[in-house]
Amino acid sequence: MLNLPVSILSLVCLVVYGFAVPRLFRPSGSSRGLFTRLKLTITLLFMGLPLWVLAHTMFYRAEVWCQIAAVVMGFASLTLFFWSYRQHGTQVPGRVFSPDVPARIITSGPYARVRHPIYSAYLLFMLGLVVGAQSAEAAVLWLLLAVTYRRAARQEDELLSGSAHADFYRRYMQQSGRLLPWNVWRKRVV
Repeated sequence: MLNLPVSILSLVCLVVYGFAVPRLFRPSGSSRGLFTRLKLTITLLFMGLPLWVLAHTMFYRAEVWCQIAAVVMGFASLTLFFWSYRQHGTQVPGRVFSPDVPARIITSGPYARVRHPIYSAYLLFMLGLVVGAQSAEAAVLWLLLAVTYRRAARQEDELLSGSAHADFYRRYMQQSGRLLPWNVWRKRVV
């Protein structure tokens, strides 16, 4: 009764996002402790959701269309993640909830329409797991993760709005969505 595509998606999520991400992002340069409550929450949810889905799919079979949707969302998420990461070039992005201001603001590629596309990629991947598992418990975990990443994105927006990049970033905020490309119909002038 194992949902093979969704189980594989859960394992990919654990491997790619669970182990690769800490190596791709620069740790905070601040003197604050490594694990704040929010960082711990994200870590637990980030690892807990795929593990829950993996366990859930061993006993409950999801509809075929849900499994297909989950795999499509997973591939779309990985594409968005690596496309976003590549836009940084040699400037390695900071980790979630980092208080460090980046040297420059990226506005190319997916950043042209979404200010935090890497967070969007995480959430899309995890949403694929929820759809693929058809689990109410997984949906609750996803909602907690979404609230946490929205908070992280808002904190970064506030940090950059008060930095040396403030004027440029405020204009950029008017022309891009925080986690979704709400302003796709507007002409960019950043």
